[in-house]
Amino acid sequence: MNKLKKNEDLKYYLIILSVSIIIGLPLFVNNLNIFLDDGMQHFSRLIGITTSIAEGQTFPNIMSNLCNGFGYSWNIFYSPITVYGPLVLKLIIPTYKFTLQMFMWITLFLSGLFMYKFVLKVTKSKVTAVFASVLYMIAPYRMTDIYIRFSIAEHVAFMFLPMVFLGLYNNNKYHYLIIGAVGLILTHTITTFLAIIFALIYIIANRKVSVKLVVSAIFIILITSFFWAPMLEHMLATEYGVFVPGRMATTESLYETGLEFKQWFFTDEKLHVFEIGFPIIIGLMLTPFCIKKIPNEYKNIYVIFLILGLISLVGTTKLFPWKYMPSIFSMIQFTFRMLEFMIFFLSLVCGINIGIFVKEIKTYQVLGIIIVTSCCLLLFSRHIQYLDNRAQEDLQYNYEQRIAGDTKVTNGSGWLEYLPNKAYQNRGYIASRTMNVYVISGNATIENVVKNGVNMQFEVKNIEETVLELPYVYYLGYKIEYNGEKVDYYESENGFICITISDEGHVNTSYTGTTIMKISAIISLISAIGLVGYIIIGKRGSFVI
Repeated sequence: MNKLKKNEDLKYYLIILSVSIIIGLPLFVNNLNIFLDDGMQHFSRLIGITTSIAEGQTFPNIMSNLCNGFGYSWNIFYSPITVYGPLVLKLIIPTYKFTLQMFMWITLFLSGLFMYKFVLKVTKSKVTAVFASVLYMIAPYRMTDIYIRFSIAEHVAFMFLPMVFLGLYNNNKYHYLIIGAVGLILTHTITTFLAIIFALIYIIANRKVSVKLVVSAIFIILITSFFWAPMLEHMLATEYGVFVPGRMATTESLYETGLEFKQWFFTDEKLHVFEIGFPIIIGLMLTPFCIKKIPNEYKNIYVIFLILGLISLVGTTKLFPWKYMPSIFSMIQFTFRMLEFMIFFLSLVCGINIGIFVKEIKTYQVLGIIIVTSCCLLLFSRHIQYLDNRAQEDLQYNYEQRIAGDTKVTNGSGWLEYLPNKAYQNRGYIASRTMNVYVISGNATIENVVKNGVNMQFEVKNIEETVLELPYVYYLGYKIEYNGEKVDYYESENGFICITISDEGHVNTSYTGTTIMKISAIISLISAIGLVGYIIIGKRGSFVI
């Protein structure tokens, strides 16, 4: 009996795997251009983090080759899974490009698998669950994220959404919620922000507030502290661009990105595809015929997800009052991000609708799924771009793209949003500055300068009390020693690191991280171990969070 059950499970897993392979086929074309939009930034982060590790940084946060060689940090501010996940694969894959391609395919497959597990828990129907999983993977916006925007972080966030709501739905297994929420926080901040709002609506609608939920929230906060605590520390230290109101977007500019109604159904010559997709449209059209047939056990979640899915869809347009929302909503930047949640919520709804009519998946129906999946890919494939016979790694120069005086966007450093605001406002200074140590005030002679990334040493002679500006953008975590003793540093008017010294001597710099980084890393590690302990105990029947 168990063997038959396993064989039955295998059939549905193979369907999910097959769909993910079809959708992921263009990923394995050698000259696929993954350097569009966010792609180059993720590519650059992989190279940068590898360089940071090679330099011996205790916390590999500073990408020393970026920002004209003065160092730029993604990792302090940007969620880490999309860099450390691919780096694990890079141990066995020869190129950065293929590493990212394989990472995107693996996470596509896992997103379908986790969606299957979630819907199966809700409906107890494998047929319904597999249809929901397929809809989740083949939605046009998914392929926009993978092949046009190369928004790897948002794409990976699709993997964790089903886990979050599986944990919320299943009162006895909140560790799914913890793992899913931790994954979201460490993957994509904007998706996390929206997910919190939708999760709160779901919790209130179902009156699911409990001690277990509070304990779960504490676990989530503690496990992710290694990420958010250093970011908060930097936010309090000085004004970085990402925290400047209106620097990235405003609610008015968010409103202006609203989609036109026709974009739900048709894509013209524009690259980005924001269509709902005919499979979900067909599934939605079945709603009036199906809603009365929904079993009472999950009718509540069906209705809630239908409402939230339609709200998300309207949220992609100017019909939604974005410009009247609190300013914090400006972090969303583009209304089309709401399509991620439309896909998630309506995949469950439409999967249930289709499952009412299809009670058992037969061979010809599997063939139908394959054909529909292939048609979705073919309809979309005209938007995919390819490189002209370029080698895998020949775009390294773009990683080290220099910042000119009027630069606002670079391939390796994005919108320069993680620069101190003083540095961003003085981009002309960045463009013209040399790698020398500058004497800002006082008098000193600088000799024997040796700089290798974040590691530098030099001699200071003929000195009176002097302020020196080092060739490093201001981030916390540098260790600066003067004659063997640690020296405090501060931000110059140009957004660089400054120190004040008054005697001749030798200066050494390195990057070892802040005390808060070290403490929060220990807290995260202990909390993660604690969660593993809870899960193990729960499986033995003694305790389930």
